[in-house]
Amino acid sequence: MTVADQSSAVGPQVRRDPLSSDPYVQLLLSYLEDRTLLDAGPAAVDLMQNTLLRPYLDFFLRHDQSGFYARLFERKGLLRSGQVRPDVALTDLVQLRVHSDDLRGDGQQRRLIQDLVDRREDLRTFGSSGTSANPAGRVTIARSPFTLDLAHLTIGRHIEKMAGWPLAGATVCIQAAPEMRETMALPALSERAFADCGARVLYGSRLNDDSEQTSLWRRLEPDEKSLSSFFAAPGPKIWFAPPPALLGVIADDALLRRVTGSTEPNPRVNLGEQGVLMTGGGLKGNLGYRSMQQFLADVGPRVRSLAQGREIAAPVIDGLGLTESLCIFVNRAADPLDPDVEVKYPFPLTWVGLLESPRRLRLVTDPKPDEPYLLFYVNFACIDYLEAVIPGDVVARKPDVTSDRTDGLVYIRRAEELEGFQIREGCG
Repeated sequence: MTVADQSSAVGPQVRRDPLSSDPYVQLLLSYLEDRTLLDAGPAAVDLMQNTLLRPYLDFFLRHDQSGFYARLFERKGLLRSGQVRPDVALTDLVQLRVHSDDLRGDGQQRRLIQDLVDRREDLRTFGSSGTSANPAGRVTIARSPFTLDLAHLTIGRHIEKMAGWPLAGATVCIQAAPEMRETMALPALSERAFADCGARVLYGSRLNDDSEQTSLWRRLEPDEKSLSSFFAAPGPKIWFAPPPALLGVIADDALLRRVTGSTEPNPRVNLGEQGVLMTGGGLKGNLGYRSMQQFLADVGPRVRSLAQGREIAAPVIDGLGLTESLCIFVNRAADPLDPDVEVKYPFPLTWVGLLESPRRLRLVTDPKPDEPYLLFYVNFACIDYLEAVIPGDVVARKPDVTSDRTDGLVYIRRAEELEGFQIREGCG
């Protein structure tokens, strides 16, 4: 059983760093450390993002000894007399878009701020799963220790909000292998986010010896000792099981009987009071499932939890997380068959723009509900590089029926090269 190292205090302070005294970093931390941040409504979120906009762009100019960002901003019309235009708007961020494919290999390196280039030995480098077998290699992102410290203020608190209860004292099982946290963002960032919020973190898988398999996700096999410890743990539980690793566990009745102690012919897992099943990462073509909805319909009857002592299907959080981002798009925990599981909400400091299509990369200023658009986002909480990314996902806007939170997004599909999705920033 592998237990992640964790602080003795919940919500540790972000470390001191050479960048800590930067005025933008100070402004950013004032928002991130505000315990009411995730309760902000649409008007408050818009005000925060507009307040951050110019300081954010100024930050990259100040830390730009190579001139990369000065040239980019000048080329895109964001500068006036060498300074960020006073009338710059959030919609201008679309001009800075980077396709996720441009972050494969060493694509991020020229976008790193100079402070981090000078401290390259301190950086941690993570790659995407590699399941797409893209000839350009995996999406590869370097992270500074300071940025990694922000994981509990972004990823951790966002999950905590969507789960509906504090993570402190919970037990989280990440259906990955501990070795993966050294090179892959999902296990590394999620472990850090959960542990820094006060949760006990276990790893529910290990790597087999198939060294010819290049994708670590495809080398996973259940760690029965760790799974048994997780299911026996008292208190609230989150089973964080990306589908490629989860499907084999759910389908193996004999395994479930061993790790839960059940004698039933069709054993069910019970995560206890407030237990949540968290998934993410997409199906990646596993085991014949046509959609996440089909997958969740199959899993629902088998993964249970308790609501005030009454057994229910475990509420599901299905997050859209990206190697290139320190934030996620995540739904509020809900019954696996509830349509709300499909509605993902951005972190308040993530600005979202919807583009016409993979062929027409123009911002839609008034996107219609339930219509397909290409996702673009900017993460104001990332300072390692200007994270203004088109990840290649087609989504639909889902208006909030109340007025107390921003609109959500429903994932539809990946963009395809046949649609012309090979355009690069600076080429069009």
